[in-house]
Amino acid sequence: MILISDPGALKSSTETVLVDPVGPVVMLIAAMSWALGTVALKYYRFTLPVTVLTGWQLILGGIPVAIGAIVFDRGFDPGAVSRQAWLATAYAVIVGTLFCHWAWFKLVRRFPAVGISVGTLAIPVVGVLASAIGLGEPVGWDVLTALALVLAALFLVLILPALRSR
Repeated sequence: MILISDPGALKSSTETVLVDPVGPVVMLIAAMSWALGTVALKYYRFTLPVTVLTGWQLILGGIPVAIGAIVFDRGFDPGAVSRQAWLATAYAVIVGTLFCHWAWFKLVRRFPAVGISVGTLAIPVVGVLASAIGLGEPVGWDVLTALALVLAALFLVLILPALRSR
């Protein structure tokens, strides 16, 4: 069941971003970095197999993450983490990171970057709806409107041209 949050919730989340904008700024930097990497992947036409390229990217990208974990998570006790949390982490590493990066690089090599990049806009739609249904997280009209606009954009860019070409 999708819960509709009250309009006052938007104000408090907006205030939170204004008070501590580090998270949104870091997310924007990550998005720009991902886009730059995709453009570089298309431009330079690597001759490495996709599996090797994926491995190198994850190793090199993991170095700053490991350094950040060491610096910011000083007292981490692996024994205090539940078995379910370790299994969830393993799933995120194997499926969400290794497989999905490999699939992304494979797609970037085979198809125009515009088409596959626009296709990734469906990811937040699935995430928001899954969290609303599975976790009962509230979703306001503003979010539902944004999701509808994203789906409309996907239709206009990906599906409508295919229908016209028939």
